[in-house]
Amino acid sequence: MKEELVRVIQKEMKMAAGAENLYHATKDRKTRALMKELRKSSEKRLKALYSSLLKLNEEIVRREAEHVPDAAVETASDTGVNLPAEEVSAEEVSAEEVQVVSEPDSDSFQVSILY
Repeated sequence: MKEELVRVIQKEMKMAAGAENLYHATKDRKTRALMKELRKSSEKRLKALYSSLLKLNEEIVRREAEHVPDAAVETASDTGVNLPAEEVSAEEVSAEEVQVVSEPDSDSFQVSILY
């Protein structure tokens, strides 16, 4: 399930990058407006997906901690998401705290989770 969520995030990032490239390449106002809206909606979906990934990682850590207390430390470091030093629950992280940052002349997007 986690791998599928990561693939969906990667796909969404590629779509957002393509919309960004088309936005910069086109001169047509209508197309530019459409690409701007596509970028906005894509960023909203990315925020929601990253929030879901954070919740999933938290659930994995919680379940493994119930079965093997020492495994929770290993799992938290192997999740692929940089978690803060202090413990933060998924309920404390809202979609507004996940920020998608795009470089205007770049085809890549960065997503940072703000704490």
